[in-house]
Amino acid sequence: MKFISKFLYLLKENRFWKLFFVILKNPKYILGTFLATWYALVTAQKYFYNTHSKDGKGNAFRHALWNMFILYYSSKSNSLIDSLLWTKFITAQHEIIFGGNQLQNSMDLHNNEFGRTLFLKLFIKSRGEMNKEYIINQLLEYTHNSLIVNSINQIENTHKMVCLY
Repeated sequence: MKFISKFLYLLKENRFWKLFFVILKNPKYILGTFLATWYALVTAQKYFYNTHSKDGKGNAFRHALWNMFILYYSSKSNSLIDSLLWTKFITAQHEIIFGGNQLQNSMDLHNNEFGRTLFLKLFIKSRGEMNKEYIINQLLEYTHNSLIVNSINQIENTHKMVCLY
């Protein structure tokens, strides 16, 4: 029921349609973004059961992994630079449209950037020869060392993944 009321609110505010048209204008990224979203949710559910939708380590993991998977799938048929720009754009739009309060949005945007940065490091290290399991295992190591924060200032002053509890 909560999902339906949120969806109706987004329709009323034209937020859903804005995102829909952004995606339609970039058809070469639709499949990769969809697959990345699906696999990030399924993987976060596997490793962090029902806590990945909260503001803890599971949420940090899901956001970083989502960005990594969008890059993973998009870069298979597009340049790495174009894929990076798309990933940053679409995940920022997601936060604008669906985001929570200012602290939650800052945390999510930070973890999104963390995921993109880690993907690039792993891409260079592996010379582009990565698979999803490798990405997941590398990210899990960083997730367990996430920094618990309670202010935007703390988020801005760290290079670690962040969570609220």
